[in-house]
Amino acid sequence: MNPRTSGLFMGLIVLAMCATGAMTFPHLPALMGGGPRLWMVLPLPLIAVALWGLWTLLPRIDPIAPGFKGFRYAYDFFWILLLAALAFVYATMLGDQFGWTLTPTGVALPGAGILLLAVGIILPRIRRNWFFGIRTPWTLTSDAVWDRTNRLGAWLFAIAGVVSLVGSIVAPHAVIWFLLVPVVVAAVVSVTYSYVLFARAL
Repeated sequence: MNPRTSGLFMGLIVLAMCATGAMTFPHLPALMGGGPRLWMVLPLPLIAVALWGLWTLLPRIDPIAPGFKGFRYAYDFFWILLLAALAFVYATMLGDQFGWTLTPTGVALPGAGILLLAVGIILPRIRRNWFFGIRTPWTLTSDAVWDRTNRLGAWLFAIAGVVSLVGSIVAPHAVIWFLLVPVVVAAVVSVTYSYVLFARAL
């Protein structure tokens, strides 16, 4: 899938979110979550628009890997998946007001688990750049440190994804233990590992 096709696909996701919000808005209660319904309907589509713009911008301004050549497909795949997940959460959030059995809380853990697994698949395929991947002062200065750190991070975030998926089955409301803790551990270990690799090369 080339960038133009990816951008079109993401645009359709954003458009679907905006259309869904516009169509459901008149049928929603005046107050949702303790505030006006506009506060519940508007933010996620705006975030989606901002993410779509960010997807377009980053490859154009990266000074290390202009255009993200060689790994643009992985970059695009992640952003499509991210927007699709955001759209799904938005649909369940609005659908909850109409009696859907699925709720945003119920899809948070499995959705995050799938995203983390995708990160695990994508990370080893990303070359050194300023915006995408495990970026530390040490990975950004060395291709070798970048590659080894992102390979380890791929395993760690994939494991975090599996933990989140398991948590969605055994304890769907324990988000802090099955999502936040594994992600923090994966991030801390990856950053520490990148420094160790850099220090050894001195």
